Amino acid sequence: MFYFERFNNHQNAQNLCKKQLPDIEKKMQQLHDGKQYPIGEVQFLKEAAAQVVTCRRILKYTYSFGYYIEAGPEKNLFEHLQEKLEENTEHLHELVEKNLSPFLDEEETDRAPFYHYKSELTNFYQVTKTFLTNLLDGIESGLTASFS
Repeated sequence: MFYFERFNNHQNAQNLCKKQLPDIEKKMQQLHDGKQYPIGEVQFLKEAAAQVVTCRRILKYTYSFGYYIEAGPEKNLFEHLQEKLEENTEHLHELVEKNLSPFLDEEETDRAPFYHYKSELTNFYQVTKTFLTNLLDGIESGLTASFS
């Protein structure tokens, strides 16, 4: 039941993030039109959201995979990598969902908070992408063989 529930939770979170994509694109357009940010400067929002969708898709299937791994070093390493990817995906998802209204305030001219947010989100995007790659590479080539 544990594996099924985790699979289902990631499926629901994946669907939620997919539904948020049009809102993210709308916010990107507002940042571009209202605050004159170049479109390349706000593209990170869409890329991070797409990464969350990808991670949720992979994570849900890791629970199917994990169900069949026998106890031992291989399963321990798999669960560790899965847990790290899950933690980073959760945090990345929170950052993607952040209320962007303060950055859209026409009275506000200080762009430092936006660039701080962008830096934090971009950093977690890269870290999460690395954990995803490590997990997939480990599954493909044998976890304990890949990380010894």
